Amino acid sequence: MELFLAICAFTTLECADVTVAVYQGFDEQTLAAAGYDDDGNYYLLIHPDSLEKSEDFQKRLMVHEIAHLIAFNIDKNNLSHYGIYEEICEELKELTEAGGRTTCEPYEDRPHYPWRTLRRE
Repeated sequence: MELFLAICAFTTLECADVTVAVYQGFDEQTLAAAGYDDDGNYYLLIHPDSLEKSEDFQKRLMVHEIAHLIAFNIDKNNLSHYGIYEEICEELKELTEAGGRTTCEPYEDRPHYPWRTLRRE
C-alpha cells in the first residue's frame, strides 16, 4: 500500500479513495488488475505472488496499473494498452523513475483499429 501511495502521489487521482487489495482469483499470468465498479469506485487488485517479487518489479507494476486508473478517469471506455494509456504510462514511468522497458508495454498484439479491446478479468 505504501508503494501505491508513493507512486499515486505523482498523479491527480484521489489516492486514498482507491481500494488496493490482495486478490488470489487471478489466472497464472495476471499479477494485478486495475478497474472500477458500477458506482465509479476505483480499485487495484494485486496477486500475492507480486508481493514476493523485487521492489523494482512492484514499482513498475504499480506504474502500469495506476496508468490504467488515470486512463479510466479520462475515458471509462479506455480498456486497452494503447492511445492515452501509453502516453500516461510513459510519463508516469519517467516521473517516478520506474525504468524497465516493458513497464508500459501490452501483453498482447495491438488490436485492429480503433485499438480497443476488452480487458480480461
